[in-house]
Amino acid sequence: MDTNTLIAIIIPVVIAVVGSWGSYLFEKWRERKARLHERKEELYKNLVFSFKGFFQENPDFSLRQEFIDETRLARLYACDEAIKALNKLVDIMKETEKAFEERTGKNYQEVAHNLLGEFMRTMRRDLGIKTKLPPEELGRTEIIKGMQ
Repeated sequence: MDTNTLIAIIIPVVIAVVGSWGSYLFEKWRERKARLHERKEELYKNLVFSFKGFFQENPDFSLRQEFIDETRLARLYACDEAIKALNKLVDIMKETEKAFEERTGKNYQEVAHNLLGEFMRTMRRDLGIKTKLPPEELGRTEIIKGMQ
């Protein structure tokens, strides 16, 4: 066998091996990305549901604890922007409404809902959902009496 024939046999084999290896790696990357997206979706859903512990007429302390637990997980899976927005939201929740308003001169409920809206917006962006809604719209919460 001469060199040209040997090269003609080896090159397609090498290309096939490298191509299939590249396809395998790409598929593994896609699967990993899909699993991470599912984890984020579940995490964000749990965080949103646990917000009720803060925005109900009668606060639910078990939901507040769930929120605290979920914020710990958020530091593993959420994007940087969502973590920063979450930290701002948690910071305001540490203060009483009265102490916050005396310290800042701002309306606690308005600021809290805007921070919640900003966090909601960053979660949506992290999940690939495009939005033009301002934080005021995304952070709206309503207390419906008698529905708890």
